[in-house]
Amino acid sequence: MNIRPLTEDDAADWREVRARMLREHPEAFGEDESDFLARDEAELRDRMRTGNVIGAWVEGKLAGTVGWVAGRGRKRKHVAEIWGMYVVAETRRAGLARALLRAAFDASRAVGVSVWELGVEENNLSARRLYESEGFSVWGTEHDAYRFDGRSVNVCHMSRFAGA
Repeated sequence: MNIRPLTEDDAADWREVRARMLREHPEAFGEDESDFLARDEAELRDRMRTGNVIGAWVEGKLAGTVGWVAGRGRKRKHVAEIWGMYVVAETRRAGLARALLRAAFDASRAVGVSVWELGVEENNLSARRLYESEGFSVWGTEHDAYRFDGRSVNVCHMSRFAGA
């Protein structure tokens, strides 16, 4: 397993993995697969250049990703949002999700982040257990957060503080 930030050269691999996550788990993410696939290569490369997306590589293939973004302005720069956590099914249960999450903590801590927030689909119990084991706790539920295919999805909002 190799954990590292994605670069512009990883844009095509990220497009493939992100499209898969959005297709396989539409209830878990706020972005729709068709909206994502409408983005051009230049936009994805820019996101790799300016964003904070971390990848897990297994046997030379991108097997999981997580992103983080620090808050804007002086009053929120200590808070980061964790987004887009996903590990492909064939590499799950090998510690990749935990390694990705910890890499996001380390990278964001280096720029002064001490509070992390995320949203997780309320019925995704394995993800919730992972986040809780890493010090996150639920502070609220957003009802009807996503709608698609006649379904409504609730999202639990969680946070973690440095030292947790």
